[in-house]
Amino acid sequence: MNKEMIISSGDHDTRVAILEDDQDEAGSSGADLHDARLDDPLTPALLDSAERWIRKGVSGADAAGELAALRDIALRVFRVATSNS
Repeated sequence: MNKEMIISSGDHDTRVAILEDDQDEAGSSGADLHDARLDDPLTPALLDSAERWIRKGVSGADAAGELAALRDIALRVFRVATSNS
């Protein structure tokens, strides 16, 4: 399955869409495609952090701090264990 993420920013918001092609495994339904991480309470913080990182980077400023914050939240959302945790 191929996935593509599209991020668009307006004056007051950022929208993210994940597009999936229809070449999914045979027999799966649309309900099977729901990702539980979308319901994670940290998902809004993850998207806000991504927006801050993108905006700072686009402005030409050093966005290392924003990227570190984004990574920290992403590790918690995706439940990735690190040697520091």
